[in-house]
Amino acid sequence: MELLDRPRDEACRVVALKYLDEAVLAKERLGHDEEALHDLRVALRRFRSTLRAWRPVLGRLRRRQRNPLRRIIDATGGARDAEVLLKLYAEEQLTDGPLIADLERKKAEGYALLLSRLDEFDRLDARLRRSLARVELDLLHPHKLAHTLADLLDDHTDDVEDDLFDLRAATQVEEAHAARIACKRLRYLIEPYKDEPAIAKLVQELKGLQDVLGDLHDAHIAMHEAAELPDVHARLVARQDRLYAQLDRGAVATLIKDAHALAVELRRR
Repeated sequence: MELLDRPRDEACRVVALKYLDEAVLAKERLGHDEEALHDLRVALRRFRSTLRAWRPVLGRLRRRQRNPLRRIIDATGGARDAEVLLKLYAEEQLTDGPLIADLERKKAEGYALLLSRLDEFDRLDARLRRSLARVELDLLHPHKLAHTLADLLDDHTDDVEDDLFDLRAATQVEEAHAARIACKRLRYLIEPYKDEPAIAKLVQELKGLQDVLGDLHDAHIAMHEAAELPDVHARLVARQDRLYAQLDRGAVATLIKDAHALAVELRRR
């Protein structure tokens, strides 16, 4: 039976466990695969996003689960952000100097911090799995996942539309960040069900939009870091403007329309 047609409570648990499994595999690849850090960060953030979206079903994490999870996710940020900025600056012909040296230091410190915090990962993983094992199925009133997902899809789509409406200029750092997060949460919500053609299409639309917003976010951070390097800063301003120009409002309107149409179809299952 497809996940969308399973009881809501069971399907939510399957998705959450899938992301935990992906995090475990990514952790084992750290130090051997340059994409492992990214994959670990994404898996844990998708897990947390799943818990947030389906909190009425999966419940709220206890403090002894929530705090270690937050500490580990936060620790992935420093090293990953440094890696992204180093790559971005290299594309802008900045490969040495104090700023690059500082980023290399932050990258090394970030990895060291993450590895130290991962000491508590196995215990956290076991606790999270025990919590998910205790999720009760409502056998008397078994809600189909597709029907409940439709309501969440409408809500998340409205958030994307509102945040993108607020983004009206390339220089709006906070608005661009909010729009990026809204797109990411919508994508994380539906991506586990992308075997469905209509969902796969929407995921691809969201990925394109999220990539542009992500690159714009990185450019904003890089501009701040390179404020005292006029030549580099000027190139980053041009980069920011090019990225903002890639935001196709017509494509966004189509995405919003497709998302709401998908919600209608999910309610008909």
